[in-house]
Amino acid sequence: CAIKFAPEEVSTHLIDIVWQVGRTGKVTPVAKLNPVKLMGTIVKKASLHNYKEVSESDLHFNDTVIIRKAGDIIPEVINILKNLRQDKSNPIECPSKCPSCQTILEITSTGVDLFCPNAMECSDQIVGKLSYYCQRNLANIVGLSEKNLHKFMEKNYIKDIPDLYNLPWDEIKSMEGFGNKSIENLQKSIQNSKQISDYKFLAGLGIEGVGSEVAKLIIEQLYDKQN
Repeated sequence: CAIKFAPEEVSTHLIDIVWQVGRTGKVTPVAKLNPVKLMGTIVKKASLHNYKEVSESDLHFNDTVIIRKAGDIIPEVINILKNLRQDKSNPIECPSKCPSCQTILEITSTGVDLFCPNAMECSDQIVGKLSYYCQRNLANIVGLSEKNLHKFMEKNYIKDIPDLYNLPWDEIKSMEGFGNKSIENLQKSIQNSKQISDYKFLAGLGIEGVGSEVAKLIIEQLYDKQN
């Protein structure tokens, strides 16, 4: 027989909530915590899942919260001990503007999530989409971390996938952190990505609902029709 132990739970204090903008425009809340040991690691952040959960939780700064690791991996807030709340503590408010581009945020039709509608200009969304395309199981462009993509965004070198193949290398050489070897490796990686499989390219576009497996099916259907 198998015995499943209850997940370890610990308490700590909520310092703040950071709102992160993903590649699809969804704005997700992440709790910043007083560091606490949980299942052998020091946890400083935990998931709060979505806008609805935060808006309905009546969270205050320095609240005592209970956290655990979902699936023994991802830290998440599971409870708020409001009876331990300090007097005159300030409530945490949900944002009205995108933390990346300051566009007025909207609420999804389900009322669960906040999202930024500025897909073409929001730097965090653009970097998220490019980072998704560059990952190992898609275009496999090594060396284009989100940090480097943000640097290129600030210089107006990139705004979409085609821009990755037209980077101004002479200008990049003068940027801090880009030596001859790193640039050479990055150029080679980008060149190799031009041989990307058709289904991986389709999946890399980040179309909602079109992952690698669905992309394979779409490409197979297109080839079948051509034949």
